[in-house]
Amino acid sequence: GGGGGSTGVSCPTTSDLTASVTGPAAAPLRGSVGCVDQDANAKRDTSAYPVQDDQDAFNIYGPMEAGFTSSVPGMSCLGDSSVSGGLDTLLAENVVHNICSDSSIEVLDGCGGHATPYHYHERMECLYESDSSTGHSTRVGTAADGNGIYGMYIDGGVLPTDLDFCGGRYGVTPDSNGETVYYYPIKNYAPFTLGCYGPVSSIDECRELYGCDSNTIETVTTDYGSGQYTTDCPCFDENNSNVVGQGYPGFLDPSLEGTSGMGPTSPTGPVSSPTNAPVPSPTPAPVPDPTSAPVAAPTEAPVPAPTEAPVPAPTEAPVSGPTEAPVAPPPTESPTESPSAAPSQATGGSPSASDPTTAPVAPSPTSPTSPAPDASASDNPVAAPIMPSGQPAVPMPSGPPVTSSPVVLTIPAGPPTTDTTPQPAAGNGGGGGGGEPQDDSGAFFHGGIRTSSMVILVSSFLPLAVYLTM
Repeated sequence: GGGGGSTGVSCPTTSDLTASVTGPAAAPLRGSVGCVDQDANAKRDTSAYPVQDDQDAFNIYGPMEAGFTSSVPGMSCLGDSSVSGGLDTLLAENVVHNICSDSSIEVLDGCGGHATPYHYHERMECLYESDSSTGHSTRVGTAADGNGIYGMYIDGGVLPTDLDFCGGRYGVTPDSNGETVYYYPIKNYAPFTLGCYGPVSSIDECRELYGCDSNTIETVTTDYGSGQYTTDCPCFDENNSNVVGQGYPGFLDPSLEGTSGMGPTSPTGPVSSPTNAPVPSPTPAPVPDPTSAPVAAPTEAPVPAPTEAPVPAPTEAPVSGPTEAPVAPPPTESPTESPSAAPSQATGGSPSASDPTTAPVAPSPTSPTSPAPDASASDNPVAAPIMPSGQPAVPMPSGPPVTSSPVVLTIPAGPPTTDTTPQPAAGNGGGGGGGEPQDDSGAFFHGGIRTSSMVILVSSFLPLAVYLTM
C-alpha cells in the first residue's frame, strides 16, 4: 500500500531540499510533499526503528493512502473487503482494525513510515527532540515550498492552537535565529504534516485547491463509530472533519476531539509565536492615571488656617493693673484722653482695655491746676477702687447708706463736641441730687463740653456719695 498519484519532489540524500514551489498551492496527496533534513535523518536510531529493506528514508508524503486489499502483505484478513483509496493513513488503519477485528494490525512502523520506496506519513518521533531552552521541537525536514517541517511542539513544549487550514503557523523556531517564520508542525491527525502549501486564509481556499466539493463523500466505519469522509480532500476543519458542517466525525477517537489546532481564528499573516507575539502592554491600557486624576492635593484643601480663626489674642485680654487705671483729667482741663482708650474699671481695680500698654494716664493729682483731692470726699471717680471689697459701710454725711449692689455704667466714648443745647437733668444712680446734662447717647456734658469717656461707680461701701462733676 501507500504511494500512488503524484510522486511529488525528489528528495536528495546528501543535502537538504531547496524550495521549488510557491504557496498557496496544492501539495501531492500520495507523493512527496517534502524531504527529511540530513541532521534529522541522523537522529533516527535504526536499531530501534529499522527501515524496511534498509532503504533510504528521506521522503515525506502527503496524508492519503492508495487503499488496501487482501493481496497486500499482512492484509489477508480483509478477505473480500477492501479499504478505499483517498482516506488518510490513520483512518485507513482504523478501518482495517474494524474489518479484521484486530487492532494490532499496523499500516505504519514505529516512526510513521512504510512501503517501498520508503516514506513517512505520520508522527516521525524518531527524527526530532525538544529544544533545551524553549521546549520547541527541532526541525525534521523541508517542504517543497522551502518552509520547515518540525516536531509536534511549539515554544513551551505545548501543542499549537493557531494553525491555518494547510496545517501551518507563524512563529519563532529553534533555528530561525529569533525571526518569525511560517512552518508546519507535525500533528497526530490528518493532514499530519501539511494539507497544502500555505499560508491560506480559510478552509474554502484550501478546498478550492483540490476541488473537494466535487469529490466523493463516503460513509466510513471504525471501532469508534461511523461518519462521512470526503476522499482525497486534505482540508480539515476545527472538528477534524473534511465534510462541511458535519462536526466531529463519529469514526475518530473521541480523545482527539478539540485538539485539531485549526479554526476560523487562525492567523493569516506573519505573527510571532506566543512568547513573541505583540501583546499590548498593560501600562498603555485606557486606565486613568492616578497622578493625573482630578483629586485635590491635601495641602491645597480649603482648610482654614489656625492663625486666622476668630480667637481673641491673649495680649488683648483684660489685665489688672492699678497703676495703669485711667484717671479723669482735672475739671479745669479739656479732655485729652485718646479715643481708642477704654477707661472702664471693675470693682477691684481691673481696667478693661484693648491694649494695656497704650491706656491713657491721667495727670498727677498734685497738678498745680487742680485742688488737692480729699480722700474722704473726692469727686474723682477713680478714688472708689481703693476701697477694699467687703469693708463695713461708713455712714454717709448727707443721708443713709445706699444698700444697692455695686453697678458699673460705661458711657460710650465719642469725639469731643461743643454742643451746648440744654438737656434734661438725670440722676447719678446712687442717690443724692445734682446731675449733668446728657445728649441722646447718654454722655454727660460739663460746661457745654461732652466728655469722651466716663465711668460712674455707685457702691454701698463708699463713705460718701460720689458725684460726677466736671
